[in-house]
Amino acid sequence: ILVFADGCVVFWNLDSFEEQSFLDCLFKECDEALEDPFPRKKVVTDLYSFSWVDGSEPMEIANDCIYLPYATTRQGRLLIKTAVSFGLVQSLSTDVLEDSVDSVMKRAKQIPKSLSEHGKVKLKRKAISQLMGDVLICRNNVHLQNTSLFDGNVPEFFWAGEREHLELPFFTTREYLAVNSRAEDLNRKIDVLKDLMDVLQSEVNGLHSEWLEWIVIVLIVIEVLTSVFEFVYQQFLTRNQDHF
Repeated sequence: ILVFADGCVVFWNLDSFEEQSFLDCLFKECDEALEDPFPRKKVVTDLYSFSWVDGSEPMEIANDCIYLPYATTRQGRLLIKTAVSFGLVQSLSTDVLEDSVDSVMKRAKQIPKSLSEHGKVKLKRKAISQLMGDVLICRNNVHLQNTSLFDGNVPEFFWAGEREHLELPFFTTREYLAVNSRAEDLNRKIDVLKDLMDVLQSEVNGLHSEWLEWIVIVLIVIEVLTSVFEFVYQQFLTRNQDHF
């Protein structure tokens, strides 16, 4: 069982009961540490099979089966599994980012159509602010993962002495799972969301300006009505004085 800092857990050669038992314990610890219970529906799962091959053969992945070169020592086999796990975790992290970005883009797809048909965004100010918040969260999450996912940098685990040979399983896993191309797609989507942010910000500024204009108009109307009332009142007093 390998637990990673970003919340991913990789199980090797465990049955479903053992996996769920460990996750239940993990969720319990998370619930005690967090103010709000961890949402179970947000758990994302990938499943692969694996087998050992001759140690002289290179590692490869085909049809979601991972073929690991056999190491003579238990430590060596654990290190190979760990190297592959880093690649699997990066793919799973990309899955989560893709889901969150796609969800925001699905909600925002009506905005260009609204601008084209009506010349403005037909959303209330609160809805626009919430959408802007979701866009910011997506951008921040993607940018936080930029170094490991998008730049293809090797995790610190591989910096330790005599672990250079483990980079091949790591990069082989990344290549099979198309982490690089998916990361590039995410960056392009983030650029689209950035343009969307600019549009939404302009819309919010426009709504704020429109609101200020209405406030000014209302104040002017109140001032005019007050002046008219004072004028009428003065005329009324003058007529009463003349009468007496």
